[in-house]
Amino acid sequence: MKRNWNRGAVFVYMVILTSIFASCEGEGLYADNNRISEALKLLDNEQNAAGRDLLLAHLKEKPGDAQALYYMGLSHHSEDSFTRAVAYYTKALEAEPTRASFIRNRGICLVALQQPNLAKADFEALEAMDSLFSTDKYYLARCYMANADQEMAYNTILEGMEMDTAGIFRNLFMEFVYDNFSEKYRETRYYQDAGLKVVYSFDADSVRDGIWKSFYPSGKLFEEGRYLKGVKDGKETAFFESGAKKAITLYNKGNLHGVRKTFYKSGAKFSEVNYRNNVREDWAVSWYETGKPKASYYFSQGKKDSVHTRWFADGKLAVQFRFSNDVENGIAYAWNPEQETYMELLFDQSILVDEKPIPELPAGMTGFPKP
Repeated sequence: MKRNWNRGAVFVYMVILTSIFASCEGEGLYADNNRISEALKLLDNEQNAAGRDLLLAHLKEKPGDAQALYYMGLSHHSEDSFTRAVAYYTKALEAEPTRASFIRNRGICLVALQQPNLAKADFEALEAMDSLFSTDKYYLARCYMANADQEMAYNTILEGMEMDTAGIFRNLFMEFVYDNFSEKYRETRYYQDAGLKVVYSFDADSVRDGIWKSFYPSGKLFEEGRYLKGVKDGKETAFFESGAKKAITLYNKGNLHGVRKTFYKSGAKFSEVNYRNNVREDWAVSWYETGKPKASYYFSQGKKDSVHTRWFADGKLAVQFRFSNDVENGIAYAWNPEQETYMELLFDQSILVDEKPIPELPAGMTGFPKP
């Protein structure tokens, strides 16, 4: 079955970590039931109609089989047939009402169907079960946004970013923030949440113009920069309370332009991201405080291109994908902590078409790759 990697971050996360059709939370492929095993093989080879026929035949004999109902839901989910997927996930939940994977995927489909209140109930149920993934916060934030609860949406997406300690879904979270919240709102919340005081300079028409500064509650300088006729221009510098530099950002007439640099408190480099007229261009890289690489991404005119890689703190590869014009293509690699091995993934136009465990990574996959 072809799986759309970008359609649902949680759905993707589950594919990577558990290989849904291969293990389904460790319960196997119904090895004692040839019909189910054959159905799963068909589904995994994109023969969805034939696979569902076998599942339906099984369900005639065992109408309350939660796992078979769940597989039916997944097969429709993979085709964006969200209404049918919800129906099967719901039937599966009637048999096993506390299965997190059933609840999660139903919630994702309900978000796609623009039923935020029902979806919100599913993700809140996961939260009550202490089974919430970082990306569940993304879907929960979408529910709040659909109900025009901007503050809760913003708070929730920040919580998701905090949970995503490896930063695997950072782009997903940041896209949501920039798509749904104005610069003014983001700036206001940023200073309010940090308890910072901001002092601006204004021209005769009360438009921001000249030097501006922000300060920690202690009175120490946090940021300083310059406005030119209402827009940021030139170098903007942020500081830790110790006085050490935290970030250097370059603007040209309101647009991010040049390399934005961030630092750890120790002074070690944290990240460098290149912008051209407010669009990410060329390499974006980050490091652990030890100096070991953390992540490297490449952009062409704001779109993901070439190799995108993340590493664990010990230097071991976490994930590596290849993009062309924002589309995933070719072979990718990801560490599977459940199986304690790497997975080799094959993508075609952002669709996962094959996956298999491999004993070791190809040689030379260390350090920052070149495009």
